[in-house]
Amino acid sequence: MQTKILQTIQKNQKILIAIFTTLVSLFFVFLFLKTFSVQEIPIIPSVLPRPESIKINFKILDNSILKELEPVEEGSLPAEKGRENPFIPFTEEQEIEEPELVETSEQD
Repeated sequence: MQTKILQTIQKNQKILIAIFTTLVSLFFVFLFLKTFSVQEIPIIPSVLPRPESIKINFKILDNSILKELEPVEEGSLPAEKGRENPFIPFTEEQEIEEPELVETSEQD
């Protein structure tokens, strides 16, 4: 009785090992084909047809919302550009100074 059980277990193990090795080998074949296969490059025409004419609709610039926009003011730049070595840490003796802002003239 026990020998029959052992024989069926061994037979089942052999079947499972065969299935497992088949699955692993199929996985590696799939992986090989995906990584090393040459992919088809889509063919794009080298010369695209040119449009007959280009028409720009400038009527959009006559919109009342666009006429209400105001020009952007230029910002100010600091007079001094920070410390000599910005990578050294501040010590307690050193104070963090706020840079002075310099007004820039608007150029029209």
